[in-house]
Formats: sequence, structure tokens, C-alpha cells
Amino acid sequence: MITFSIQSDDTSSLWQTGISPETWQVDDLPEQLTSGTGLEVDPSTEVSGRMVFASLVSDSDIWSLPIAANRGKVLGELRTVVKSAVDDIHPSLSEDGQKLAFNSTRSGHSNVWIKDMKTGKETALTDDVLRKGRVLLNPDGSKVAFVAYDGDKVNFYLMPSSGGPLRKLCEDCGNQNLLSWSPSGTELLYYSGWPIHIGLLNIVSGKRRTVLQHPTYELHRDTLSPDERWIAFHVPLPQGNSVFIAPLAQEPAPESDWIRVTDGSGMDIWPFWSPDGGLLYFLSYRDGFLCIWVQPLDFATKKAVGLPISVLHIHSARRSLVTSRSAGGMEMSLTRDTLVFSMREITGNIWMAERQ
Repeated sequence: MITFSIQSDDTSSLWQTGISPETWQVDDLPEQLTSGTGLEVDPSTEVSGRMVFASLVSDSDIWSLPIAANRGKVLGELRTVVKSAVDDIHPSLSEDGQKLAFNSTRSGHSNVWIKDMKTGKETALTDDVLRKGRVLLNPDGSKVAFVAYDGDKVNFYLMPSSGGPLRKLCEDCGNQNLLSWSPSGTELLYYSGWPIHIGLLNIVSGKRRTVLQHPTYELHRDTLSPDERWIAFHVPLPQGNSVFIAPLAQEPAPESDWIRVTDGSGMDIWPFWSPDGGLLYFLSYRDGFLCIWVQPLDFATKKAVGLPISVLHIHSARRSLVTSRSAGGMEMSLTRDTLVFSMREITGNIWMAERQ
């Protein structure tokens, strides 16, 4: 027999199926063993039929860290700014830090919410059953772009942050996803295709242009510098994930013009710029945990200056940064004095069960 976990939406249950000792092929239909409301994982079984497993509850909230962003210096303690009993993910701050857009399942479905950071009031901007993905508040806080999934169709939408009619930017967009706003607020950075290439979508004209591509490499989590002259991204390479910067021009920069920022030894991912463009923040496993680091850059050439500096260590089995493959989506949003991000908290117990 083999026992395994299957995830469905926000829960997972344990299943078991028989395997032929002669052919090592499955020779029976799977049988469901558990049906709890949490994440039932990591089963261990005995010949006698007893089984132990972990039953976990996962909750993602949005946290805020006071920071002098252009110096990479933390100024205070972490605190939660959006907390509920469900997943609150994809936070996006306006440039002045007064508005926060995010994705939440508190209504029973994932929808777009906005929070007034002065009053603390939280308001749902959408109320429908379509599953939402990344939520992006434009720099001045007046518009929200987001991804919605209609079955197998991927759609991009735009709407006022004060509420109002939706505008569909892209229908049935295929293998595409939004990445970030341009600092000027006139274009949206997105990825498309396979291998992934990166484009800019003008929200007024609808015109698209490819700004970065490679014949074999996958290009991930691209983001534009504040002066819109550079693009930062990470690339999975055989020796590890590395962060790069490339010049932004009318034609995609060749690989020979790419600037390597990290060597990949720490599995470095998800770069994002300081407001003045002098630092490049990124996530890294270089100390064995997923933590936030920053690399000083030469202002003119964007080459790395010195070694990366740690910004925030999260060395905990209970709490960890939410990544896109773990619980709905990582998103970092940075202003001059605030960094917001999603952090997942896992609690649970170990159970023993005996088959009847």
C-alpha cells in the first residue's frame, strides 16, 4: 500500500491505494482515509494499520515593517496590518503609503479589497465567484489592476480604487500574469509564453511591447527601476537561482548586457527596488531560511557594490514568507518608510488513527 496526501482548495486529505508487489503498479482504486477541514499531511503507517499524520491549519496575514528603504535599515518591529481567519495575500501599497490593496477570501471567494491606512477601514472592491490572483495598486493609489481566473481563462482587469466599473484589459490572456506597475503608472509589466518573456502593456492604448526574453531561460518576478531604465529579475540556473539586472530599451537586451547581481549560491529570488534605485532587495535561502536581503548597487552602472546585507530574518517553523507556490502568492510592496508582505502561520497537531 502507499499512503499520500491530495490537496483541494484550502484543505488536503489522506488517501491510500494498493500496489502490486510483482509489477509495482497501482492495482486498486484509491481510498480516502481522512476528510478533515485542515491540511492533513506527512502520513507514516505501520503494517498493523496504525497511521500517524500531521493536521495543520494555515493562515496568511499581511505584515508591515518600518524601514528606511533607501538605506536598507529596519526602524521598528513587525506588526500585522491585515489579519483575519482566512488568507490575506498579494498586498500592494500606494507610493504615499495611504492605501493598501490586497486579495482576501473572507467573503468565501477570493476578492479584491482596499484598506485606508489612516482610518483602518477595509472595503471589498469586487464581490464575485471568480478566483483572483495578483492585485496591484498603481503608484498614486487611484487604480487597481488584478488577475481573475474564469475557469481556464486568465483575464486582466482595471478599476478605480474607490470602487466603480471594471475595465477588462485582456480577455483569455493565455499563459500570462501581471507583475507590477511601471513607476510612471502608465504601463503594466506582465509575463507571457514559454519560455517566459516579459512585456509592457499600456493601459490607455492597449499597446504591448516585449522588453525582455531569452530562448531557453525562464525569467521570473521582473520589476522596473524607479527611473524605468532598468529591469531586475531572477533566473533559475543549474547552479542556483540568480538575480540579474538588464537595461530597458525599445528592443530586449541580449544576455551579454545582463548584469549578474548574485551568484545563485543562496537561491536568490524575487528582486524589488528601493525607491531611489540604489538598492536591490531580494529573497534568499542563503542562511537556510527564506529571508529578506538587500544588495547595494552603483547608481550609474547598477553593478553590485560589496556584499548583500540581511534585512529581516524569519527563522521559524511556524511563520514563513508566503511564496507563489506555497499558499497563494508572494508580494512585497515597498515605500520610503514601509515594507509590507504576506506571512503564513501554520499551527496543528499530530494525530494517530487505526484502520477498522
